[in-house]
Amino acid sequence: MGRMHGRGYLVAGAFSAALLISGRASAQGTTSEVAAAESVFQEAVRLIDAGRVAEACPKFAESHRLDPQGGVAFELGNCYEKIGKLASAWGAFNEAAARWRLRGDKRAGDAQKRAEALESKLAKLVIVVPAGSRVAGLSIKRNGTTIGEGQWDTPVPVDPGEVTIEATAPGKEPLRRTMKIERPGVTNFEVGVLADAKGSGGIARPPPPVEDAPFWGGQRIAAASAAGLGLVGLVVGGALGGAAAGKKSEMDKQCIAGAPPRCNDAGIAAYGEVTTLGTASTAALIAGGVLAGAGVVLWVTAPKSASGSAAPKTSGRPSMQVSVGVTSVSLRAVW
Repeated sequence: MGRMHGRGYLVAGAFSAALLISGRASAQGTTSEVAAAESVFQEAVRLIDAGRVAEACPKFAESHRLDPQGGVAFELGNCYEKIGKLASAWGAFNEAAARWRLRGDKRAGDAQKRAEALESKLAKLVIVVPAGSRVAGLSIKRNGTTIGEGQWDTPVPVDPGEVTIEATAPGKEPLRRTMKIERPGVTNFEVGVLADAKGSGGIARPPPPVEDAPFWGGQRIAAASAAGLGLVGLVVGGALGGAAAGKKSEMDKQCIAGAPPRCNDAGIAAYGEVTTLGTASTAALIAGGVLAGAGVVLWVTAPKSASGSAAPKTSGRPSMQVSVGVTSVSLRAVW
């Protein structure tokens, strides 16, 4: 049996079949494709004879894909009709009729009658796409196959069973619905308006609010600490200065003015104390002034809370280190 003629028409011998295959190769496909199509077709026929119809249909479909022929389309229609895929059978019979009609083959009428006999039994699906749902880039699929816009709002035969509809568009949430079609007649499915995808829609989202720095942040704590230490330094410096002045009075009593002054032992001891106290007072006053000034600067430049721009949070505990020597003062602040 050959694929051009369909089941029930014999090819006269293997030699004639080979000539037929090679003669069609240039018009329909490569010689290897035609040979493969013939082999798959014969396997499908064997499965039909064995009663394994469901397994035969994919074989007929593959043979038809490799080398489309009216006879293969007709046999494919027969197979689909037997397993209840009436829409697929209807399409295959119509294709067989069209191919045979182009060749002037009288069997075109038979194929057409087979298709017409199925029309009243067909289930049809209308994918309704309202104007409001037709956004730019809208794509609709039925069971994984893209449905062109020309099929929208049009009854299209479908095989009974589950039908999955998918609708997608750029910037939109995808839609996916599955329905079960069991009876002949028309079923409508309306594609609703697709929701905007999360994070899209062309609306600028405000940046997340920046957390205000607390009023008593690290810098203000350091400022208060510096100012406090500065005040202590000024007080201590003043006290030491007062003590130095007192010792100066005692020294004056034990010394005779001159350059250098002439002092007894008590005056010399008082002179040493005056020098030490004076140096310490000066250092304390300088340190106090530096710390107080640093405290003011830190306070003024501290980030504002609710009324101003927030600054990054501090990453550690504020600290202030002050070193006061007889002839030097050092300050180190961390916040």
